[in-house]
Amino acid sequence: MKFTILIILGLASLTSALNILPAVRSVPLNGGETNPTLTERQDAPAPNITITCTNRSIDIVDQQVAATKLGNWCSDGAFPYLAKHGFIVGGTRVYVCNWSMWNDATCSFDEIVRAQNAIASKCGLNRGGTWYRDDWEKSYGFDAVDDWQWCLGLAEEGE
Repeated sequence: MKFTILIILGLASLTSALNILPAVRSVPLNGGETNPTLTERQDAPAPNITITCTNRSIDIVDQQVAATKLGNWCSDGAFPYLAKHGFIVGGTRVYVCNWSMWNDATCSFDEIVRAQNAIASKCGLNRGGTWYRDDWEKSYGFDAVDDWQWCLGLAEEGE
């Protein structure tokens, strides 16, 4: 009897855990029928992300502090099209670039962390690089301050 109760409690916990996952909606197939196993998330094309390594050495602590400053700045709202914004801590610059010709962009700490992890995975933990997602027309970068080419051609946000 105790064994059965534990299994039921275990299933209840699993059900509760699954309820916190984001909901996905079924998409109609031919003829308007809905297939409950095909979701928008499965059907959406994967984003095209390009990571470029600069191989410049950066201080990981300075990078974290600058990334936090940029994340705090991002929470203030959108920034203009064809603009860039960054923070320098020590010898490290962390930045975001909006390459869109028409749309303001937003940025977030979560995006910064995703970009940072992807760059570290490809380039090395204390090496600079740039993360670019083409459908957002936006990039994040982590590099040495002497990189004068950050967001080359874009105006500093607020100028």
